[in-house]
Formats: sequence, structure tokens, C-alpha cells
Amino acid sequence: MKIGNSNDWFPGAEVSTYFTLLEQKQISNAVDATNFAWLAMGQPTHAFDLDKIEGGIIVRRAHKGEKLKTLDGVERTLDSEDLVVADHAKALALGGVMGGWDTMITPSTTNVLVEAAWFEPWLFAARHVATACTPMRATGSSGGPTSMQRRLLRPS
Repeated sequence: MKIGNSNDWFPGAEVSTYFTLLEQKQISNAVDATNFAWLAMGQPTHAFDLDKIEGGIIVRRAHKGEKLKTLDGVERTLDSEDLVVADHAKALALGGVMGGWDTMITPSTTNVLVEAAWFEPWLFAARHVATACTPMRATGSSGGPTSMQRRLLRPS
């Protein structure tokens, strides 16, 4: 696969216009395709650089204290309540929330793994807000951020 700019994939559905209206920035053809699917289906999808994955992928709970640098450049200390997409060696992404830095799609990526999973919407909605992945807003009963949001907003 050749990573490059997104093109409008079909007439009448201009990706740039659609993304602009939803405050979603365009990144690359592979990433934009997964973001387009996420926005259309309401379920997260993610593109990984396949050549940076050791073995296959699994979904598991994070190990308490496990580290993951997310796509926003923040090094996060995970808790055993966090759901991660992992390979045989390490966490690759915060499940349903944000991918990891080490397996991000770059211009040198040639092999892409697309992950699509069903996550309970209540499980990842607050996490999307906490990691600024979407313009959705969720608050705790006091009107402030939920405890999960505060934990995810706190870098290591």
C-alpha cells in the first residue's frame, strides 16, 4: 500500500468537506479510511503499521502500570481497568479510544492492519472525550469530568 493524501473516494461524499464539518482532521488515506468508517458506523476502527506488530493482536486488560504512548504523543500509565489492543509483546492501542505511537501509520508504512471491533458505546464514549478524539461531551454527575476522564487526562 502507498500511504498518501486522502482523495474523495466517490462523487457527492467529499471526504474533506465531511471531515471539516465533523471537526476531524485528515491525516492520510489509510487513517482517513478508518476514521470515515468510525464516523459512519459509530464504532472505532484503527489502522496499524503491520510491520511494527510482533505476532498477532489480541484485546486484553492492561497490566497495572503498563506504559503506552498514544497518538497524541502522551505517555500514559495504564490501569488494570483499561482495555488495550496488544500484540504478543506490548500494548498497541487503548481499545476503542486511541492508537499507539509505535504502530502509527507513516509515509514509510507499506503493510496496514485494520482493526475493527465492537465496543459497548458507554465504555468508550467517556474515553473519547478524555483523549480528545471526538467533539462529544460527557460529564460526571457534578458536571465536571468523570473519574475515568480525569485518569486518562493525567499523563504519566
